[in-house]
Amino acid sequence: MIIPNKISGRSVTSISSYILLDNVDNNLNIIVVPNTVNEIGKGAFANASKLVSLTIPFVGKSRDAIGYEATIGYLFGENQYTDSYETYYNLPYPGMDQHNSYLPTTLTEISISDANNISDSAFAAAIKVETINLNHGVTSIGDYAFSFMLSLETIDLSNSLESIGLAAFWSTPSLGSIYIPSSVTIMGEMAFGYNFGEPCVLTIYTSSDSRPFGWDFGWNPKNIEVVWSYNE
Repeated sequence: MIIPNKISGRSVTSISSYILLDNVDNNLNIIVVPNTVNEIGKGAFANASKLVSLTIPFVGKSRDAIGYEATIGYLFGENQYTDSYETYYNLPYPGMDQHNSYLPTTLTEISISDANNISDSAFAAAIKVETINLNHGVTSIGDYAFSFMLSLETIDLSNSLESIGLAAFWSTPSLGSIYIPSSVTIMGEMAFGYNFGEPCVLTIYTSSDSRPFGWDFGWNPKNIEVVWSYNE
């Protein structure tokens, strides 16, 4: 389903909450939301149990949303449905404004088309998602943004990116390689790493010659292989 940017000559600027709940096509496997949309209601894509690919302009309710409203789980709601799995907001801090959400097990690819930032815990514990596509223009990645994404294999970071937060990519054991552009001047503690007993196949490539001043000394506590001075 590709949502048009205009209907009857009027721009599509919002999507209602739980709009698919009673009308979902069980064979719906693609959803594309246009960049004209400024707000998406909670649970807008709940019950899309066959969804494989999702393209959205931003993560969550709006471009300036914060907290739980700036997570992928917000778009799928807090009620379980067929072929869904449970994920969490604020996973690293149990009991603190924690929300349980349910994502479709079939959802493997998410593309962001018009965002400036990826907020804290935006995709945390989205364990079935394999590919994340970020638009050029994303300047910051928040704390724990992609943490515990156990199936994540591919993510591209553009030259507009400036900062990566605390534990942003912690425990992503399926991620084989990642390129960090020289535009990244701030890197949080434990940005990359894994839990005891987890496999690690990751190689980190960067065009920087050595650790930039703004990268935390503990950004890579597990000493994952880093290829410095790398040119794409």
